Amino acid sequence: MAHRTLPRWLGLATVAVLPLSLAVVTLLPLRLAAQDDPVPMLIDKLENSDSFRVRTQAAAVLGRLRDARATDSLIERLRGDESYAVRGAAAGALGHIGGVRAVEPLFDALNDGDSFVQSTAEDALGKVQGEGVAATLRTQMIQGDQRVQRLAFARIVSLAEAGDREAAGALISALEVPALHDEAEMNLLELPSTVAVPALMPALEDEKDGTRALAVRMLARRPSKQVAELLAKVYERPGEVEAVKGEVRKALASMRGHIDAEALIEVALQGDDQDVRARAVRLLGAVGEPTAVKAFEELLGDPDPYLQRTAAMALADARAHEAVPRMKKLRASTRDERLKSALDLAIKRLQN
Repeated sequence: MAHRTLPRWLGLATVAVLPLSLAVVTLLPLRLAAQDDPVPMLIDKLENSDSFRVRTQAAAVLGRLRDARATDSLIERLRGDESYAVRGAAAGALGHIGGVRAVEPLFDALNDGDSFVQSTAEDALGKVQGEGVAATLRTQMIQGDQRVQRLAFARIVSLAEAGDREAAGALISALEVPALHDEAEMNLLELPSTVAVPALMPALEDEKDGTRALAVRMLARRPSKQVAELLAKVYERPGEVEAVKGEVRKALASMRGHIDAEALIEVALQGDDQDVRARAVRLLGAVGEPTAVKAFEELLGDPDPYLQRTAAMALADARAHEAVPRMKKLRASTRDERLKSALDLAIKRLQN
């Protein structure tokens, strides 16, 4: 019998069929009596032993050791071992070891012909973690059937709550899954800003207008100076659609308390750098800061046409209807075609 040739430290020569947890308790302390690195020998027993008991117990110990070197062998046993006990032990071990390579095989094991293997794989998916895991879970959540979708989503939520920013980003993808939208939004709102804000930042660059707008709305619920500055950059982005810019204006208006309007007004009026001054004007306009309207009107008379155009649009953003007569007067007196166009657009927005 194969078990008679095993080394004494493995302690399997006279072991009967043990429950998996008992086998682990029996074997793991004996590691101290083994060679310095027991993993290669355990992998060998997992791959080559004729005894399902030995393979089962080797898989269990490898899981407790959490050594990624065993991942490939465990996946092979999970996918092809004739014994359900070995397949189940391999699934449990992969859950302990984690890593992105374990995710897909564990999802595949949900369709194993044995219910024990299925349930063990499901439990393992509730533990798996590591770099890249959240991205793989996201794929399963988007492409899998209802059971897979739910299991992937549950694990993503757990990882996000533990501070995994990649998982928090995957939660944003869940907003696009109708069956998960409400839960995903609730979980995103409950995440600490230190996790949620960095996760939402990439969504501001998404190619879909709706995703960018949704990210803005989610960020609006986490008012801070950092978020205000982040949204201001989105507002200034060339080519951004009005639907997104409108969400940004509403978001910034809701967090005026996090913006030093007095300092920005001073920069807008007296700054040395044209671009910095224009940025201050745009931010004040997007926020709809009422105390800045007088400064915007003053900048309509600035010798720099660029600042004049920026001030005109800021007046429109701030809904400063009282500035329309002055803008019309400037429109009639200027020969700058770009300034005329900016004034026309600002006046139109204020009159609509």
